[in-house]
This record gives sequence, C-alpha cells and structure tokens, in this order.
Amino acid sequence: MSFNHTHKAGNISALVAPVFAFLFILFLYGALPFIATPTLGQAIWLTGFAQSFANNSIFSIHATNFGYPEPAAIAFGLSGAYPVSIFLRLGLHPADAYALMHVLWLAVAFLGTWKISRIFFKQSTLSASILSTLWLTLPIVWAHTGYSALALGISLLPFYFWTSLELFEVENYLLKELGVGYKHIPIYLFATLTSVFMDGYSFMMFAVASSFLGFYKLVFFPKRYRQIFIRRLAIHFLCFAIAYALYALYIGQAQFGSAPLDFFRGWGVDLSFLAIPTESIHWLWDFLGVSRPRVTSDNFGDSSVWKTTFSLPLIILGCVAWWQTRKKSKLATIFLITALFGLYMALGPSLKVNSVRPESRDQMMPAEFGILPTGNGLVSSSLPGFRNMRAAYRWTALACLGFWLLTGLLLANEKNQSKRRLILFLCLFLIVSNLPNLEKQFSEKHRSRQKFLAIDKTIINDIDNHSKEGEVIAFLPYANDFFVNYIASKTHIISYNIGGDKNLLEAERHWPEIMSGFERNAINNEFTDRLVALMAVGEADAVILPYIDLLKAPHAWPTQSDFSEQIQQLVRYLNDYDFLSVEDSEYYTIVRLAEDFEETASKEGLASTLCILPTCVEYDASELIISDIPTQIGIPSETGVKTTATPGYLAFGPYVELEPGDYDLEVKGIVNNTDKGNIVIDVISHNPTQTVFASFEYTLSKDDAENDQKSRELLSERVSIDEDVDDLEIRVYVDENVDLTLTKYSLQKY
Repeated sequence: MSFNHTHKAGNISALVAPVFAFLFILFLYGALPFIATPTLGQAIWLTGFAQSFANNSIFSIHATNFGYPEPAAIAFGLSGAYPVSIFLRLGLHPADAYALMHVLWLAVAFLGTWKISRIFFKQSTLSASILSTLWLTLPIVWAHTGYSALALGISLLPFYFWTSLELFEVENYLLKELGVGYKHIPIYLFATLTSVFMDGYSFMMFAVASSFLGFYKLVFFPKRYRQIFIRRLAIHFLCFAIAYALYALYIGQAQFGSAPLDFFRGWGVDLSFLAIPTESIHWLWDFLGVSRPRVTSDNFGDSSVWKTTFSLPLIILGCVAWWQTRKKSKLATIFLITALFGLYMALGPSLKVNSVRPESRDQMMPAEFGILPTGNGLVSSSLPGFRNMRAAYRWTALACLGFWLLTGLLLANEKNQSKRRLILFLCLFLIVSNLPNLEKQFSEKHRSRQKFLAIDKTIINDIDNHSKEGEVIAFLPYANDFFVNYIASKTHIISYNIGGDKNLLEAERHWPEIMSGFERNAINNEFTDRLVALMAVGEADAVILPYIDLLKAPHAWPTQSDFSEQIQQLVRYLNDYDFLSVEDSEYYTIVRLAEDFEETASKEGLASTLCILPTCVEYDASELIISDIPTQIGIPSETGVKTTATPGYLAFGPYVELEPGDYDLEVKGIVNNTDKGNIVIDVISHNPTQTVFASFEYTLSKDDAENDQKSRELLSERVSIDEDVDDLEIRVYVDENVDLTLTKYSLQKY
C-alpha cells in the first residue's frame, strides 16, 4: 500500500510541470475560451468560413455565404476553420470556438515537443516541460498569433518533425525487420495533411526538414539500413504528394502565382533584426534598454519582419550545442544544416544589415539597396513551393527549429549534472527573455474577445434586422473585404464579397459581368449606374455601402472607411431616385429597389438606360461622388471642368474597354462667353495604333451664350465603333476663345 501511494504521488508530481507549462502557453497565446481570444482580425476572417461550414452539412468544407456565386475554398487555415465549425455547431460563440481551436492545436504542438523531448532526447518531465515551453515562447511562434493559421503552423513544426523522426528512426530495428514501416503511414499522412491545409509556409518547412533528415540518413548511416531508408523516403514523398494533390483539388488550382523578387527582398530578414530585439516586444530586453525602436517608414517589409525574428541567443546556444554534440550524435550535423538553410533562405535574395528604406520607396526592395546578393533568388524564383514563400523572413522558423533541436540534443548527450543544470538555466533565461509584457498581452487578448462580442451586438444584429436569409447582397465599393466573411455567414445572407487576396482573385473569376465591372476599391464615373443595374437585372437583392473599412475594421474595430464622405454624398444622390429604397444605419447604408418599383420604373427600361461598361462610358459632374475628370488646361469644380482661356484638352481619357457597335455621343456644357471659339471632340483608340472613330468640330457663336447659365446640349451625334477597344478615349479640345464649363459627356450603345 505504501509503495502504491508513493507511486501515485510520483505520477501526480510528474504531471505538475507539463500541465503548468501548457496552461502558461494558453495564457500567453490568449487561448482562453470565455475569457480571451488570441486575435481579432484573423479570427473574424477564419470564423467566417467556419460559420458558413456550420450553416451547411457536417461534411461542408466550402463557404457558400460569400464569394458568390461559386462555393469558396479557404486558401489557408482549413485545419483550423473546420474544428471551429464543429465547436460552433455545439453552441459556442465564434470568439470562444476560435480560442478552443487554438487550445486543440497548441495541445498537439505541445505533444510534438514533448514526444521529441521525452522519447528521442530521453529527458525528465521537468526538462521536457522546459524544452516544450522554450519552443512555444519563441517570438517567431507567439508573435505571429495575429496571423492565425501561420502561428499554429509554426508552432506545430516540432510535431511534424516528430513524425519524421518516427518515420526515419531505424537504429533499433533488427535486420530482418526491413519492412516499409506501414504503421508510420497514418500519423505521417495526418501530419502532411494537417500542415498543407493549415499554412503553406510551415508545410514547405516541414517538407524541407524531413527531406534533409531522410536523405542524410540514407547517405551517412550504415549501408545495412539503406533499403529501409529508401522505402521510408518513398513513404515520405508519397504522403507529401497526396497532401499537395488534395490541397490543389480543394482550392481548384495547382499553384498560386509567384511574387516578384523585390517582394522577397523586402520581406527578407535584416541581420540586425536577428541580433537586436525590437522595442515593445520583449519585456526583459526593454527593461535592460537593449531593444531598438523600429517603424515601417524606415524599413522594408512590414512590422512582422522585425517583431518576430529576434533569435540570436537561441542561435548561439544551438551552435554551441552542435560543437559539443557533433562527434556524439549523427543527428547533430543534419540539425545544424536544417537551421543554417532556414537562416539562409530567411535573408531573401539580398543581404541586409541595418538597411533603411528611402521615403520614395514602397515596402518592396530593389536589388540596389542590398549589400550583396545571397544567391537564393534563383531558388525563390524558379522552384515550385519556394516561389510562394514570398515573406522570406518566415524561414527563420525553420532555423529556430534546427537550433531548438540542437539544444535538446545537447541536454540528451550531457551527463554532467552541473552542466545540465546550466543548460536548463539558459533555456529558462531564453524563455523569460522572449516573453512579452504579460499583463499587456493578456489585456490585449481579453479586449479581442470583448470587441468580438461588441461586433455581434452592433453591426451583426443591425444587418440581421435589415436583411433576409438567403438574400444576395453586394458590399460596395469592394476590395479585400475580410469582414464580409463573418457578416455574411453570421447573418445568413449571400455576398459576392470575400476576404483574402487569393480568395478574392478566385471569386472575381466567377462574378457576373455587372459585378465584375466595378473597379476594385474605387468609386468611379459609372459606379452609381452599375450599382442600380446590379439590382435592376436581378444580380443582387440589395447593396450595402459601408462607412467602416471592411479590411481594417476587423483588426481594429471600428475603423472608418476612406470612402465615408463619398458614400454620404452618394446616399444623398440616391435618395433622389423614386425607384430606390435607401435606409441609413450607423455603420452602413443599405439600398434596394423600392417596393413600388414596377410603378415608377421597369427593370428592362431602367437597365437599358443605365450607363455601364462595356456598352457605355460617361462623365457627369452632377453626380457629386465622381472624382475630377482628367484635364490638361481646365479647372475642375462641382459643376464641371471649366476652360482657362488657354488652348488645349479640356477633357481626355478615360481609356476604357468598349465593345463594337453603334453609339450615341452626347456632350453638354455651360457656355459663358459671346465670342466665337472652336471645340474639337474626338473619339479615338491608341492600341495598337491610333484609330479615330469620329471627330467633330464645333464653333461657338453669340447665339450659344446663355444668361441663365444652365447646362445644355452642345453635341449629339452617332459614332460607330467597329472593333473591340481597351483604351477608348473621348477628347475635348478647345482654343483660347472658348469660355465653357463641360458638365457631361456620354457614349452609349443603342
């Protein structure tokens, strides 16, 4: 009895360290259901997909509430979105479902570090807990929490690599057991599938690290194991091929377009970022005054490049570990190779040391601003998979994995207890020094959940009250509309809009002609007519004009849209239409066809008179939302563009696509003088050579002057366009005697 009691007490004490370590990790990440949420913006985006899955069957992995008309595949993060959809079906609020999903995958990540520490490095529960905590407190992991699936993918790298170690671990096998190792296939396939559907960056790092391990063992381990390594490599490549094939089948394309090398350079890590911590990220280095302030205006790339990559202490410890273990373990060198390759790729195509971005340059970096080329630009521009790793600094995660493994290997090979305690102390120091201000961190995560709840109580409830389930609603002007994913799914409407650059590109391919004709992130000359036409032809039941930024508001609720003033002007303009119903709200205005629409206008008649590309082009100064017309010598105003007693083009452009056919050309203006003056109006195309479709010369006379200063018709003619054009231009040339305000022109197919 005494022995059993002691044994049970030992088991309980053995659980204290890993349980405490894991709970601390959950606190650090804000994965605390009902208390905090790890982030806001990406949580809104991902739970939008999850909610749409939950609105359908249990087997649904495509969103049907946004990205209309085609079901939308989530470009990355399915491994996170699907569990969230399950938790939503169980009744959890999206903020808590998202946090619980993080608990799930962080547990798997912790399991991976634990397995490596306990099984391969044969560490005690305390040492394994420290090693596990060390990995999950690295800034390359926790500081990416705002990127959602990326942070989870990086956190899972040790789990992925554990499955690789299991697959290629053969030292303890008898020679007669040279089978292919079928028992390893399920867990390895699970790891590759989880990885490819979680995040492409960590999938590539997993592929590189495991390939290095497999080939290293094939070449440098005893020849008697060669056959088994060849077979295990076959399993390795087969699992990765299956995972990638299923991903390509799911998203509907084999690969995404590659980014220019200037992007890789801009988002390559500066050596100073690795060596010197960024201010306001690590509490200890801030306290010691070691941190350096860094801002976007001075650096290429974005803030994630310098906020997440400080890792010099781990790099030093890992290098020391390699030196101490290089003769004791064959794995030491392959871990170092993995780490150094990660560092090399993280640099990007050009070496940077304290680089400064000139004010005249954007975040991408031309080659001339680098110290010297690294040579990896060839890999980034030509090899599949590598071409999509445009945020090159993220390869730092692979480097940290290698150095973390070396640290564990050092502990595994060190028998001197004093030295072991020193190594563990250094690991604890790294943990403490890598942490943020925990109070500030928790407050931020807690506020994320509060804002999530506030979003539901405000705009979600409001739109839910002003819409019907299944209605097709367009949010205009459109762009990368992160917020619509959640709004549409939560209110059970259907929207053309979608969040995510890759998702938006795919959705645009399937939009109907009128919707696809809207200019992204712009209110242009044909915006009003196209908005009305979208509803008139039945392609949308309503249009929402938001006063909040649908990309930024989910990250910093609520953020006002840059188009707020233009939308307010547009709403006043739309209120003049009897056939429209316009309802204002705090965060948006919703526009529909009026209930008595058929009495005030017909859909067929309205659609035929609206001016939208590619059958009509128009400039109308009476629409106050329209931006200034391009002019060479004129003065734009609310009534039009006015001459300045200077010869030249009063108007030109707009260089748009127009289909062949016969058109009515109409020009209107206000004539201010009584002197004669000449006007020349041309309809032309420049591509591939200049083609003049029509040219009209008009001479003003005394009879053209109007005392009441009203806009009137100056020209009404027929024009024949006999070919497809993509740069149609309407030019209005005036001489110095013309005193005119051009108020409108239109070229409409009849």
